[in-house]
Amino acid sequence: VAVYKRLISAGHNDNWKWAGLTGLAKCSPADAMAPLTDILDDLKVKKQHVRALGLLATLPGEKVTQVMIVRLAKSSGSGRVLLLNALAQRGDQSAADEVAILLNDQDTDVKTAAIAAIGKLGGATHIAALAKIAATDNNPTARASLASLPGKNVNTALIAGISEGKPAIRAEIIAAA
Repeated sequence: VAVYKRLISAGHNDNWKWAGLTGLAKCSPADAMAPLTDILDDLKVKKQHVRALGLLATLPGEKVTQVMIVRLAKSSGSGRVLLLNALAQRGDQSAADEVAILLNDQDTDVKTAAIAAIGKLGGATHIAALAKIAATDNNPTARASLASLPGKNVNTALIAGISEGKPAIRAEIIAAA
């Protein structure tokens, strides 16, 4: 761990810094969280945010997901898209309801990323929203997410949803079931 921390703090070469961060993330995830979030806080190194989020997404634990959710609420635009993609990569379903808030975001990139993320994080409670988006916007991402929802009771809820709602929404649910 000490070797990785020295590489991170050496500061003279980004390749060494990222080698240290990667090693620290693998052998001591708790120690890697602070330097990775420091990178996300530093607006001077925006190009490194993608890399930091990629590593952060691999760290285990609910605390990491909660840090990412807090950042999601504070960020906008491309920052939100990056965070949504990282949350989807983590696959932690505890983030689903926070992600679902962005399903109707005004920014189409954020909306698309949220729809895709819900397809990996969501559950039965997100079926109606995805079916509505798929039907109303003719949205292929919403269709794919609806068909791939991982949560418990999704199949039961899809079958129940076939007989409820407007015909276009029911058609989306039938296609997903």
